Amino acid sequence: MQYCSICLNSIKNEEEDIKKTKCNHLFHNECISRWLKIKSSCPLCRKFLINSYNINLYLDNNNYENIKLIINPTHIKFILSPQLIYCISFKNIKRLHYKDNHLTIYYFNNKQDVQLELTNNENTFQIFENISGKIKELL
Repeated sequence: MQYCSICLNSIKNEEEDIKKTKCNHLFHNECISRWLKIKSSCPLCRKFLINSYNINLYLDNNNYENIKLIINPTHIKFILSPQLIYCISFKNIKRLHYKDNHLTIYYFNNKQDVQLELTNNENTFQIFENISGKIKELL
């Protein structure tokens, strides 16, 4: 018999509300949904499960609202519009700063120091945690 490691109750095979993660762990759908609202990784193996967020971005003196941020294994992708996609390699990130629900990414681009400011009321800390984890994986 398998158990949900979040609520510690048994998982029955005939239950319809079971969620299998990318890392092949089973949880009750309600349990993992609540978990992923506060964490972006698997409760068992800590593998990142969320890699896409809607954020607000301040870049080059412009504000972009409700854009898609995608965290890939080697880079971060910001989809500003279907025609405008902005990518940052993790290797170019110099520093991350998180304070008061704002995440600032300092990075090097074309021989210049650049900074991005991200805000998102719900997921900013998860984004910070996810990006930090990906950078640590590359080191």
